[in-house]
Amino acid sequence: MLARSTYHSAHLGRNVSVQVCGKPFDWNLRELQCPADLRNGERLRFKLLSMAVMGMGFSEAFATKLITFNAKLATESDFDQVLTSYGFKLHRGAIAAGMKIPRGKAIMIPGGDCHTLVVLDPKSDDVIACHAGLGELINIPRWNPLWNTKFAARGRSYDTVIEKIGQQFSNAVKKRVQIHVFCGISADHFYYRTDNPTHGYYNRKLNWHIADSYGLQVFRNKDINAGHIDLVALIRSQATIFGFDPRNVFHDGVCTASNPKNWYSHAARAETGRNLVIVGNRS
Repeated sequence: MLARSTYHSAHLGRNVSVQVCGKPFDWNLRELQCPADLRNGERLRFKLLSMAVMGMGFSEAFATKLITFNAKLATESDFDQVLTSYGFKLHRGAIAAGMKIPRGKAIMIPGGDCHTLVVLDPKSDDVIACHAGLGELINIPRWNPLWNTKFAARGRSYDTVIEKIGQQFSNAVKKRVQIHVFCGISADHFYYRTDNPTHGYYNRKLNWHIADSYGLQVFRNKDINAGHIDLVALIRSQATIFGFDPRNVFHDGVCTASNPKNWYSHAARAETGRNLVIVGNRS
C-alpha cells in the first residue's frame, strides 16, 4: 500500500528531500493525537506514516494541526504532544501552517487541494515548509465573513503566510531563496464566482482585493467575475512583493482536481481524504 501511494519525489539543494503521497491511502493526520487514543485504524495509519518518513532516512518528524487557516509558522517549543512507536517519533500539537524544519528532522503536511510550499536557501540549506491554501495566502474572513466559519482564523493582521516566511530571511538572502510549490489545485478547477447566490457579494470584494493587491494576472484570463484563481501565480506575486525573486518560484505541475484517480481532491469529488507532502532536512 505504501509503495502504491507514492507518486512524486524530489531532491532540493544538497540536503532537502520531498516525497508526495496520494491515493489509495488516506493520509489524514487529524485523529493522531496521542498514543493512548490511537484506535486500530489509526495505529495502521501511524505505522504507514512512520514507514514513509523512515524510508526517507528520518526517525523524527513534526506535523502541525491544520484546524485553522492562521498562516502562522510554528517553532519546536509549540509542539506539546509526542507519539513514539516503531522506532519513530512524531511531534504534534502546534496549530500552524508549517515551520522551519530542524536539521536532521522532517515535517508532514496533509492536504486535499491546497498546495504545500517548500522554501529553501540553497546555500545554508535552511528550509521552511508550510500548507498554502487560499486561507493561508489571503486573509479571507476580512473580505467574506461567511467563508469557512468552522476553520477560519479570526483577527489576523497580515494577509499571507508568504509575509511570515519573508521575515525568516534577510533581504540579501531572499534573492537566492527558492520557493517550490507542490501538489495542489489549478485555476481550471478553483474559482470564487461573483454570481454565486450566497457568496457573490463577498466574492466580489475578495476578488477585487486580490486583484488590487497582487495583480489581475492572478485570475485566469484576468476575469475577476469568473474568479478562477491561479494560486501559483498568486504565490509568485506575493513572493515578489516580499522581496523574493519570482524566477525562483517553481511548481511541480500537479493538479489534484485534474487527476482525482491518483490524488484526493475536494473540488473534483468532494472527498475528505488527504494527500501528504513529507519534507526532510538532512543537513
